Amino acid sequence: GTFTLTMACGGTPNPGLAAALAAAPPLTCAQSISGNTVGGTNVLSIGRSPERIYRINVAATTPRPVTFNTCSATFDTYLRLYDSTGTSQIVANDDHTGGCGTSGGLLSHLVWTPPAGTGTYYLSVEGYAGSSGNYNLTMTCGGTPNPGLAAALAAAPPLACGNSLSGTTIGGTNVLAIGRSPERIYRVSITASTPRPVVFETCTANFDTYLRLYDSTGTSQIVANDDHRGGCGSAGGLRSHVTFNAPAGAATYYLSVEGFASSAGSYTVNMACGTTAPPTAAPTQALGPILAAAPTVTCGQSITGTTVGGTNALSGGTSPERIFRFNVAANTPRPIVFETCTADFDTYLRLYSSSGATQVAANDDHAGGCGTAGGLLSHLTYTPAAGAGTFYLSVEGWNDRSGNFTLTVACGATAPPTAAPTQSLSTVLANAPLLTCGQSVTGTTVGGSNALAGGRSPERIYRVAITASTPRPIFLDTCTASFDSYLRLYNITTLTQVAANDDHSGGCGTSGFLLSHLTVNPPAGAVAYYLSVEGYANNAGAYTLTMSCGGTPAPTVVGVTPAPVSATSSPVTTAPVTMAPAMGTSAPVTSMTNAPVGTSMTNAPVVATSAPAVVVIATLAPVGSSASSGGGGSSSDSNLYIIIAVIIAAVLIIAAVVFAASKKGGGEAAAARATAFDNPLYEEHAKAAAYTAPGPGDDEEGGYLDIPDATPDADTDALYDDPETDF
Repeated sequence: GTFTLTMACGGTPNPGLAAALAAAPPLTCAQSISGNTVGGTNVLSIGRSPERIYRINVAATTPRPVTFNTCSATFDTYLRLYDSTGTSQIVANDDHTGGCGTSGGLLSHLVWTPPAGTGTYYLSVEGYAGSSGNYNLTMTCGGTPNPGLAAALAAAPPLACGNSLSGTTIGGTNVLAIGRSPERIYRVSITASTPRPVVFETCTANFDTYLRLYDSTGTSQIVANDDHRGGCGSAGGLRSHVTFNAPAGAATYYLSVEGFASSAGSYTVNMACGTTAPPTAAPTQALGPILAAAPTVTCGQSITGTTVGGTNALSGGTSPERIFRFNVAANTPRPIVFETCTADFDTYLRLYSSSGATQVAANDDHAGGCGTAGGLLSHLTYTPAAGAGTFYLSVEGWNDRSGNFTLTVACGATAPPTAAPTQSLSTVLANAPLLTCGQSVTGTTVGGSNALAGGRSPERIYRVAITASTPRPIFLDTCTASFDSYLRLYNITTLTQVAANDDHSGGCGTSGFLLSHLTVNPPAGAVAYYLSVEGYANNAGAYTLTMSCGGTPAPTVVGVTPAPVSATSSPVTTAPVTMAPAMGTSAPVTSMTNAPVGTSMTNAPVVATSAPAVVVIATLAPVGSSASSGGGGSSSDSNLYIIIAVIIAAVLIIAAVVFAASKKGGGEAAAARATAFDNPLYEEHAKAAAYTAPGPGDDEEGGYLDIPDATPDADTDALYDDPETDF
């Protein structure tokens, strides 16, 4: 397609570090400076993108937060703050995660609290990777210096049951969130004759919020939440929702509304209080009576309920549960599917043996089993052995979550097909169907072999054969599959894996991100591979596998010598071409020589197209004149030659257009992939190293666990290591 290629060079070579810092213009509180990183230095961002450096002078009797942002930049920005020597990075921000409000997610918003005293720092405005462009850099400083902890708590406004208070953390204090983002602190007074649940949430905030509840001294954190995991319903996953079970009596607490990392922005904090004590399982209620009272669920049934007020016998002290009995009576094994794909909270399904003492299967996040439904819902498939048996299913929530659900049970009509136990790997590979360029095949992994996947999900194996005179990219995709697919490519001789893709990261365009798109660049010549279509973890289902191949190398034009680019270009000589005789004459049409630039020429040669066919360039005489031929000719003969030549040229042009159209699919796929990587969802994984590594007790974002001392979910950690589970 059409493009504009721009090349820009720095006006002068990079100065040394000392010279760059000495030349840095000052930036002060409440100042905004516009600029462009194109042609900037590269002394602080060595090996990255060009930068513009600013000098920050700080003079404060006590610490106060300072904010830098490039929220209106035209490119993917990065802000880095260095010490007075310019050699030690203090703090940095790539993507604002809400600090810029609804602005593009690739802009930057950095909050920093300098220590008390006087000091000089240097701020680098640069781009992520090699990005560069225009920006407007703004620096704002906290309205007043940070008060001490006692003064901040004394000034905290009250927040009571049923209250909704709006505000902004920008310019807030930094006494509880030391080293993190600015905060707003509220005093929470609770009086209750019996324990009751209290809920705080910032579900409508315009940034990545964090809620933390402290004791009456403000020194001990009681409970906290970063991402709501369903507590805010369908609201953005980076909002916060925390539940605290307040004990009986009167007590004072302090709530901090802040942002994850350095995020800041506007919010409304709501506080809701339960009227009664939070439900708990009766302390005298044994497991036996609970199982005996469990309602029975059968194949094809859907049951609606709520885990709020449920028991706590199987889930062992975390979230409340609802328990169901499921009876199996089948001569042969068959798959059973349990799902809560329409629940309004972060569900967890656990299946237990007849005694309720042994967990036999579980699922937290469905990984595609619920289709496009929220990723925190559950979908569990289990194949019991042949014969009669009883199982107990627990519907509960991740961590302490609870809410409404509809449990649906579906049973396979027959035993799940499995690969014949006597089927060897060599047999599976020998029967693998051939897949070639431009081909699409439809199938299902259900009942597939397990020869290459080795204990993972069932697979379908194909033999991929490629022949090319020069290297060219090959695209394999399952972009319309009905399950969380996985593509793996193996060396046909050693059976070692040479390439793989789980989630397409934009290669499938806007299709569900659990589908797969694999690009390989095989060497020139005849090569072959085995391709396995399987599922992530134990997923299986229907798919359409498509293989498309990049175009062949650029076509050559027979008999054309490119002319050098200059004002007096050398002549371009075309090879003689013998055309079919016309009207009984046999005189061949000879070639012509293009005149140098600036002189007249008899006729321009036909422009070569990108078609792979050989392009023939003929010399045409002007209408009304005779063509130069070996045996002479009349004017009418010349006109006939012209008509025939025009027809041939038209046919060649049409062929070129048809060929270009046939190549469009592969080109569009490549373009879609390239475009998708500008999406912050995918870029965040590539940029993970830019964040401060989380320490002990930190969650996946490098903040703190939602519940202090909570045990990470072993089932999720062990099974669901896909990138998408980090969100």
